[in-house]
Amino acid sequence: TSNDSEQALPALPMYGYSKDHRPDLKQIMLSLTVSGKAQMPIWFEALDGNSQDKNNFHKTLANIKAFREQLKSAPKLTVVADSALYTNDKLKTAHYDWITRIPNQISSVKHFREADTEQFSWIEIDENYRAVWLGHSEKDLVQCNLMVYSKETAKTQLKTLEKQIQEELAAIDRASKKFLNDKMYCKADAEKKVSELDKKIKYHNLSYTLTEVTQYKGKGRPKKDAYPEFSHYQIILSAVASPDKQKPYRNRAGRFLLATNQFDLEPHDFLESYKSQQDVERGFRVIKDPQFHLDDVFLKKPERINALQMIMTLCLMVYNLGQFQFREKLEDLNETILNQSNKPTATPTLRWIFQQLDVIHFVTVEGLGAKITGICEEKKKIIRIFGEEICKIYNIA
Repeated sequence: TSNDSEQALPALPMYGYSKDHRPDLKQIMLSLTVSGKAQMPIWFEALDGNSQDKNNFHKTLANIKAFREQLKSAPKLTVVADSALYTNDKLKTAHYDWITRIPNQISSVKHFREADTEQFSWIEIDENYRAVWLGHSEKDLVQCNLMVYSKETAKTQLKTLEKQIQEELAAIDRASKKFLNDKMYCKADAEKKVSELDKKIKYHNLSYTLTEVTQYKGKGRPKKDAYPEFSHYQIILSAVASPDKQKPYRNRAGRFLLATNQFDLEPHDFLESYKSQQDVERGFRVIKDPQFHLDDVFLKKPERINALQMIMTLCLMVYNLGQFQFREKLEDLNETILNQSNKPTATPTLRWIFQQLDVIHFVTVEGLGAKITGICEEKKKIIRIFGEEICKIYNIA
């Protein structure tokens, strides 16, 4: 049938939104689902390059549902994703538990983020986070909402806000100089011009005066009995910082709203579950690492590009499993290794471990035999953590 043929079509590289600011290049897209402490990939789909997450998420979840129905027993599923998952009509009929962030564009979210801190009874989660429960139902979607405040995020966002305030003041100053040079012959046009600028101003109060500029008619020295005539209007702008305008922007710094259909979560568990979606982002960072050369795709057939994406997902599975096992062994032995800053860490990335071992070489000298070089005490520790079989390869007792 036609539907079957459509489903059989491979995902296509297509032009779409480019985070790398390269709209001239076609993109390939990959939908990835990971699970557990080891961040193991459990689901992979190649998608068209111009696909949107709001559609992709729910299509992928429908496919996962169909697959799970074929299993004799499948563990309980909790889906954690970013705000693209928050589609009201889709979540109403969700067959799974879900945790997501509510998009900031929703009016109720904007209200809570911009409200004064004193209006809420905050719960301290840890040194960086605090939260407040918000009972909420959005268009008959029954949910449990938690507004979270992050001190570290607030610092960063307030720093950005201060920069934006200064940039706006500089823009007003440039506009003021331009207005001084513009000759406005109609008072209504002058007022309209200032009004259009005022609508763009977020953080300052704008005031202005219209001055009538008069000039003597003709050139040269005016006659004794000559009177100056109206020439044009001159706009003089002034701006002062507005605490009232800036307050909502300062209030929203560091705040975001989470939603779930689970009503028995503690704030700490709720937040930690949401933060676990970073596991997927870490996976994408590995896949897109220049060392994998995935940004240089020389395949033309979409089927082969999709196959390459599958291979890269399998590589990620091996990578994440190796990293998890290494970290578990460090924890069991109560050991650490040195990180890039030469400080002890119990959670190294596998990439860093590979970089540490990259300087080890197998050297053969004619008449003298073979020898392994580049092994220091730190590298011996790493090799021993990998186990007895690896130690034999490196001739380490």
